[in-house]
Amino acid sequence: MLDFVYPLYSSEHPEGGFCPHLELIIGGYDKQSQIPSIYRILVHECSLKDTLKDFGVVFGGEMREIGRIVFGTDIDNKYKMLARNDELLNRYHSLLSDELKKSNISFELPKPESYKERLYLFSDDWDLDGLESRFGDFSEQNAIEFVDFFVDIMIKSQQFTTRLPVVGGEKHIAIITKTGGFRFVSEERLVHGAHSIPMEKEKEKQ
Repeated sequence: MLDFVYPLYSSEHPEGGFCPHLELIIGGYDKQSQIPSIYRILVHECSLKDTLKDFGVVFGGEMREIGRIVFGTDIDNKYKMLARNDELLNRYHSLLSDELKKSNISFELPKPESYKERLYLFSDDWDLDGLESRFGDFSEQNAIEFVDFFVDIMIKSQQFTTRLPVVGGEKHIAIITKTGGFRFVSEERLVHGAHSIPMEKEKEKQ
């Protein structure tokens, strides 16, 4: 996929100039594996990132509200919490230093940065609570409804905020299985009023 797309991309955006971010997510089954794999194709970097070789969720798009459900918060709020943590540690250091001076104690407290790793807010054994799911136990119907749930959150959260919506419209969901391959759950249709026909049938007529 990358070998096919990158030459087309680089012909429009040569090296040395501005290269807009272009990322694709591709998932499926290796011939030798019973567990699906998901990869992120970073076209602008001409690189491939192994994202997931297990059961789980990989998402591309506007992540803010979805991140708050899955991980307990989004990345912007996480940075805000880290900055606030540093601010309070430095403020506490300053308050303690002032108290020592008032008590005529000549001792210089070490700066919080000296214990940066030990005072890091999100340590290996502490993090915010997020969504807990056993993805490996999902039925195909569970998976379809799960995807619909999160995409709908992204669409609705943009619809009701002051930001300009960048997602919306009709959702199309497909499912990939080891035995069945790629199958559309929601087929594309040509619509006129209350009438519609599947896109595939229209292609057969042509």
